[in-house]
Amino acid sequence: MNNAIDKEALRVLFSELFPNGIDVDSFDAEVLCRQTDGVGASCGERLRQLAIWYCDEYVPMSLEKWALVDHLYIEAAQREPASATIHDSMGVSAFEVAQLLDDEQESQQLLAVAREAFQRALRLGPNVPNPFYGIGLTYYFYPQRTTEMAEDTVKAETWFRRALERDREFARARLYLAHCLHDRAQWQAALTEYERVDRARIAVELHPWRSSSRLDEQIAYCHLKLGHRTRALALFEAALARYESYPRTELPEDLIEFPDELVKAATTELAPELCSRMAACIRQHGWERYYAEDLVCGVSGAGG
Repeated sequence: MNNAIDKEALRVLFSELFPNGIDVDSFDAEVLCRQTDGVGASCGERLRQLAIWYCDEYVPMSLEKWALVDHLYIEAAQREPASATIHDSMGVSAFEVAQLLDDEQESQQLLAVAREAFQRALRLGPNVPNPFYGIGLTYYFYPQRTTEMAEDTVKAETWFRRALERDREFARARLYLAHCLHDRAQWQAALTEYERVDRARIAVELHPWRSSSRLDEQIAYCHLKLGHRTRALALFEAALARYESYPRTELPEDLIEFPDELVKAATTELAPELCSRMAACIRQHGWERYYAEDLVCGVSGAGG
């Protein structure tokens, strides 16, 4: 069998086979494998792709609906018991869905599912960096962290470092390691890691804006906290110029609202000269609703 897989063709086929979603009680994995045999790759891989497609198209917003995704990944793993990729993929799906659930208890349960899946992936592929990174994310994005926040951040940092031990160029792991250090106010260490992030890889792995505006803002804030005011202002002003350069109707959705670092810098004694430009930019893009009254340079909004 051809091991190459045409993912786009497979997704189109899934849409044709399951136009109204998938019923877990009537789903037959063997039938699915026969129906998709001509698309390439193994049956286990096609089942993994089906689970990913289902999460994208029919986001399972409860544990009850997650049961189908769980079933698909189990079917895939039974066909390829040595595949770390299937368990890693299950961890990613569980983590992503957990972040969307309104029910905190269900979210916690799904985070536990994600960690268990990543741990299974580690047992099968101990030198693969992705599961280490995945476990780190489950701690870094722990929902509604309060007193556990600092502890979770330390745990996340440990897992991101373990991912980097296996791939020094793993851009996402390095970025989130920097975030952990940033959150713990370890400004020099955070700055070092932010500056080591491979921007080209981050642009591909996450979003292009993370490799430019967002990363520069975080680097600028570290410089500011370290007392490197001239360098920080230059970076913040460059970031502001990018926001200002977009017409209101063309601003990318990912850039809606100023990041916390820029707001903190401009609304405290750190960099008050940025305030008037931020106020003008807020009005330019209609962001007043995102800010509480008088939060930024006297710009009033409906936010709270």
